[in-house]
Amino acid sequence: MKIIKKKAEISDEKDPQEWILETLPEGEYKEEIFEKFVEEGWTKGRKIMADRYIYKMWIGGILFFIGTILTLVGYFTAISSPLGGEYYIYYGMIFYGIIDFFRGFSGWREYRD
Repeated sequence: MKIIKKKAEISDEKDPQEWILETLPEGEYKEEIFEKFVEEGWTKGRKIMADRYIYKMWIGGILFFIGTILTLVGYFTAISSPLGGEYYIYYGMIFYGIIDFFRGFSGWREYRD
């Protein structure tokens, strides 16, 4: 409850690190607690972001794979028909999968350990 009240008092001019130091209880280990808090929070945040970008890479890879398979199945079905045929190229799925994969990859590189 105490932290929620103080959180409402934060102004845009105040540095968040200073605010955290002010809200920590007084004691000789105040600076060490703050450093540990920031380090652990940053590590967990980086891990969460890296996991999100890995998920994005998986989705992009799956979309690319499905789009490519559907295109190839349609193509080979069309050329094997004695009367010929038509097929669809799932370029939207393929290109979106490639883009999503590389967005995930670049984000993962930024937040990996």
